[in-house]
Amino acid sequence: MTINYRDLLVSSLPFSMPLRVYIEDTDAGGVVYHSKYLNYMERTRTSWLEQITGAFDILEKKNLIFVVTSAKVNFYKPARLRNYLSAKIENIEIKNASILLKQSIFIKENKPENIESEILSSQADISIALVDQYTFKLKRIPL
Repeated sequence: MTINYRDLLVSSLPFSMPLRVYIEDTDAGGVVYHSKYLNYMERTRTSWLEQITGAFDILEKKNLIFVVTSAKVNFYKPARLRNYLSAKIENIEIKNASILLKQSIFIKENKPENIESEILSSQADISIALVDQYTFKLKRIPL
């Protein structure tokens, strides 16, 4: 049986995972370092790909890996120490050897009425490419 990765990837969206801001993520003022947002997004992409049954195992057996080829990040509101966050992948575009993703980090805030709301903290357009792990040559995504 052949796996249709395009359908598998698209059907797994939107993807969301909870995160928490720890002291190691912040400067002396308790504000998250800008580079940590990229770490959060990497963790989210990895979790998203791992949830797709066998995706990493199949790629690993073929000596293939995904690498980031570009990242355009916009920052809107700083996350702070002890904030609860929600990291999301909301949209993708699959090409022959790459995937374009829209990733967002939201700050989860509790309103006085105990209604949880999310405020956009950062958003990024990330491009990842499938490459041979030894030569780093582009490889077609098996679709």
